[in-house]
Amino acid sequence: MTVTEESRHRLHQKLDQTIGEEDATTLMEHLPPADVATKQDLAHLRTQIDANVDHRCGRLDHKIDVVDGKFAVVGERFNTIETLITSLGSQVTELGKRIDGFDRRVEAQAARADLLFWQFLGAILAVSAIVFTAVKLFGG
Repeated sequence: MTVTEESRHRLHQKLDQTIGEEDATTLMEHLPPADVATKQDLAHLRTQIDANVDHRCGRLDHKIDVVDGKFAVVGERFNTIETLITSLGSQVTELGKRIDGFDRRVEAQAARADLLFWQFLGAILAVSAIVFTAVKLFGG
């Protein structure tokens, strides 16, 4: 049987008639309100709350798994980037070595060009001296 405010009011009236208004009021104030939950109500509420918490925990676990998966993908991408940077560093080092070798070859070629220039200039001067001497001797 469900206790309503109407049934509590009727009880209070009967108590007024039986034990008097002051004692009836004192007694009624010591009774719990009409909407007090029973142990069965609390057990049912506990079951509902547990189910709700379990459901939300399951959703949260799923979301955490999704985030973990995304972090794993990001970690793999960082590993790939690290590998590419390492490879790029090796390539830059190799390129530096090749440039150094090229610089040495250019310097060697420049030194040979200088030598050839001076040799060619010496040859031109020698030929000019021979021509000048020949002109002085034979011609003119």
